[in-house]
Amino acid sequence: MNLQDKNLKKDKIKKKTRMLKSLGIDGLFISLQQKADFNSLIDKNVIQQNQLTTTKVLFIGEGLDSADSKESFLFKNIVKAMNIPAVNIKILDVDTLSFMDYKLNGNKMFVDLLDAEVKRTEPIVLVSFGSKISQILLKSNASVTNQRNKFFNFLGAKLLCTLDLSLLLKDSSKKRLVWEDMQMVMKEVASEE
Repeated sequence: MNLQDKNLKKDKIKKKTRMLKSLGIDGLFISLQQKADFNSLIDKNVIQQNQLTTTKVLFIGEGLDSADSKESFLFKNIVKAMNIPAVNIKILDVDTLSFMDYKLNGNKMFVDLLDAEVKRTEPIVLVSFGSKISQILLKSNASVTNQRNKFFNFLGAKLLCTLDLSLLLKDSSKKRLVWEDMQMVMKEVASEE
């Protein structure tokens, strides 16, 4: 799939997301086709990646891996400051999945996909950006401000919830809070080495 096709697909998903958000619908829906595409992507990455590298941190969020988003630029700066080699970092950008309410089935499918990725990569720490993703993973309605700055046991790894990158772009005073969370991640990774 070329870059133009990827951008068209991404735009289509974003339009669906905005439409459903305007109706007050939240949640995560992954169609069977998206699940198959995701699994295919994982399989291709396994073949392409050096099997000797270990994943230390798996980042989960919106706009993390986009070529043209401000969130992606901010995320890359955060990762650079963390000084963890790129081969030890994996990214699950949920922008490639569409956020829609599909009762509990969509959320369960997302957790199942994440479970497969965690089993495959065996990260030390998972970092979840934003309330929506954190609430799905922890099956909680608590705000991310109450969930941040502590580790949760999730699928045999440590999960750290932090603020959404789009929030940091709106309010730069929140960057300090996210950096505190990233320092916790760096300490955890260093203690495992």
